Amino acid sequence: MWVLLLLIQSLVASAAPGEGYLCHDNNNCGSRGLLTERRVGPTKTDKIRVNPAAIPVEEITGIETIYYKGAFDFGLVKGLGRVGAAISPSNSDETFFGPPAAELPSDLVSRMDERSKYSSGKYTAGLAASLFSKGNTSLQIGGLLRYESFSKHVKPGFGLQAIVGPVYAGASYLQDEIRVTPDSFLNTALTTYSFGLSLTSILLDYSVIDVSGDFRAKASVATAALFLGRFILTGAYRLTTSDEKFYYDFDNRALLATTSQSDLFGGVQFKTTRFLILGAFYNYYLLRELSIGATVFF
Repeated sequence: MWVLLLLIQSLVASAAPGEGYLCHDNNNCGSRGLLTERRVGPTKTDKIRVNPAAIPVEEITGIETIYYKGAFDFGLVKGLGRVGAAISPSNSDETFFGPPAAELPSDLVSRMDERSKYSSGKYTAGLAASLFSKGNTSLQIGGLLRYESFSKHVKPGFGLQAIVGPVYAGASYLQDEIRVTPDSFLNTALTTYSFGLSLTSILLDYSVIDVSGDFRAKASVATAALFLGRFILTGAYRLTTSDEKFYYDFDNRALLATTSQSDLFGGVQFKTTRFLILGAFYNYYLLRELSIGATVFF
């Protein structure tokens, strides 16, 4: 019992303002913009791919990557003070924090049986600018271009993000495409919005990604992150709804006759040095898989 009490006391002390992992105005950790209280998900680029206004404008350079089954997904973020840029050749479709995608039933079953991540062939580049920043209040605007390698098309998008004290909100609209077969694709659009509450060592976030056009689906994600010393513990719940999407039953290895599916995510990240964070994640690719990640910033 005494050991348990001492452990709890240690965790609470490590989460105290200015002493924990959370970066803020008085303790920027050398990583302001990447590891702030408004960061949700295992990487910053998860948010950037659906809302370019979330690109950090603070002076920071960061490289983020997630490794699974011999392949890396990564993104590069660069902030210059009042503007920021990001680029990612990696996919966000059919990831826990990304939009739902359409697949042929046979392709979905085969991919799930093999635990293979979804491949979209998309490349994203974005810019953000600070319109207003004073104290704990700020407003950013962002734009992106997404190259669809299968169709050779370039699709635009834009977004806004506002912060007032511990509360933040964001919204975006992106034109998009979904490849169904090597020779066919669907024209879609993504409308996203998110709300969050940032306390001393706790982050709460609720985000919705609404897919419209030739394919319709919606993903709602509720996330809670706890900052404890050098650790970030993240848990999230995702509900995907669609009358046009197929879902997979991992227990019976078959498609489900349903219009919705729920998923859970868990992540643990550890700041090993001032410039390196390592992490392990469950169900990032919605495959009930384990993946690892790293963030380097300077």
